[in-house]
Parts: sequence; structure tokens; C-alpha cells
Amino acid sequence: MPPSNDAGDAVHTRSRLRGDRLLPARGRQLLPGFEPGRELDDWGRSERLERLFQRTVGTFLYDCWFRVEARGAERVPASGGALIVTHRAGLVPAHAAMIARVVSERHGPCRRLYVLTEPTVRGLPGLDPLLTKLGCVSAVRANVERLLCDEGELVLAFPEPRRMSRKPLAQRYRVAPFDDLAPITIARRARVPILVAAVVGAEEAHPVFFTRPRVPRPLRGAVGALRRLGRGAVGRPLALAGMLPGFAAPPYLPAKMLIHFEHVRDPGESVSDASFAVALREALRTSLERMLAERRSVWLG
Repeated sequence: MPPSNDAGDAVHTRSRLRGDRLLPARGRQLLPGFEPGRELDDWGRSERLERLFQRTVGTFLYDCWFRVEARGAERVPASGGALIVTHRAGLVPAHAAMIARVVSERHGPCRRLYVLTEPTVRGLPGLDPLLTKLGCVSAVRANVERLLCDEGELVLAFPEPRRMSRKPLAQRYRVAPFDDLAPITIARRARVPILVAAVVGAEEAHPVFFTRPRVPRPLRGAVGALRRLGRGAVGRPLALAGMLPGFAAPPYLPAKMLIHFEHVRDPGESVSDASFAVALREALRTSLERMLAERRSVWLG
């Protein structure tokens, strides 16, 4: 005669009851998260979470906080692969989300923008899964080739050096020579349109007013160990909004954002990738200078 499982069943019942007391019914309903139907694409992008973001936080930031105005959005192709090049502004640039919103407003939600992000950003605790579900992709060559060549998607790239995301206010809107030419090279080989997006207001929205000084060589080993222990939190730029306590202020200041798209014609094989990158940088710098000259106020535009 097989042994009775009454004792084991009682233990499991007590365990379930204990869990019910620790986790209320409403909390249990939230456990599956935002993906009951697994509405994810091959890149981990979540349609459900993206719609939720656009209806709530995205709409508030776009219409009320940054009061975005866009020019030249008609130059962004409605379909097919295309590359948009923009400048850096902060570790987590808010203007990338605003550019994506402009594209969605112009061509509908089916025209998605994939944002290339650096490992520094994706290493922030708790931020990587959220960025992935909102359309951020690691900035590696294989990903860019697949997005532009195979899938015909719209890609946003930041070809400036990483240090430009930490530039202080005194150096804002200075476009450094591009050092990541891989997206530009791939876009030229794929013969897809290449545009620049100049965004005025992005660097005042998340200003950096202090960066750590260079660490003396004898102390670099200890600082490196602390950085690894804190998952990269040591030595990051200190932003004004990040110092404000709790929910007393949003993470970005309400600078008015003006976005200008400009198509840069590719002359073809007669010009090298490095020379074409210089032309893109010059077009971006010229657009920024013109928009800054026309702007009357950081907060009112």
C-alpha cells in the first residue's frame, strides 16, 4: 500500500497560505509583468510597454515638459532602412525618445526607431531590461547590419566619443569628431538614406556641472575595483537634476526642445567613409549653430 501524502499536502497548503498572506491578491496579479501575451519582437522590444510609455510618460514629456517642435520630419523615410545621426547629450539622452516620438507622430506607430546604446548605459542596474523593451539595441556591428540591411529598420546612432556625454555646460553643443564610423559605413554600403538630427534643448535638459578629476596613477587600481563593485556607478558625471531628492523634481529640466532633420546626400565611392563622416559632423554642427542663433530662451524656445 503506497504511503499517504497527507503530510506533504498539508505542508504545501501551509506554504501556499503563508505566501498568500505575504503577497496580497493585487500583488500576485502584477507578477507576470507587462507581457501576458509575450508581445515582443526579435530584439526584445515590447509593443505593450511601448504603448503604455507613449500614452503616459512619453506624452507628458513630449507635449508638456519639453514642448517639442520638429522641423524636417518629412525627410525621414516612411519605410525601408535609414540611419539618423545625432549628437550626445547626457548618459541617458532624453532627445532619443523625443526623436522616436516625432517619427511615430509623422509615420505612425508601425515606423519604429531603434536606438543604438553603449555598454556603459546598458550596464546601469535595472535600466537594461527597460531600455531593451523600449527599442534600444547594443551598438555592435552585427546588430546595425541586421537592422539596416536585412530588416530595413530606422536606426539612431551617436557616433561621437563616449566622453561627449559627460561634457559640462560650458562645452554644450560642441560636436566632436566621430570615432564610431561603423553605422555610417554600414549605411553607405547598404545605400540607405542618412540624416542628421540636431536637437537644441537636449543638453540643458540634463546638464552636467561637475565631472571627477583624473585619478592619480597609484590610485587607479582601487578606483577601478570600486567601480566594478558599484557596477560602474563611481566616476559618472554629476547632473543637476540627479541631486534633487525623490519625486521633488523629474530627472530632466524643462528645456524646450527643437529638433531639425536634414538629409545628407552620399556622394558615393568617390568619398571615403572618414570624409563623409566629417561632412555629417559639419552638417550637424551647422544646424545646431543656426538653431542656437534663432533661439531666444532655453525654456521658451
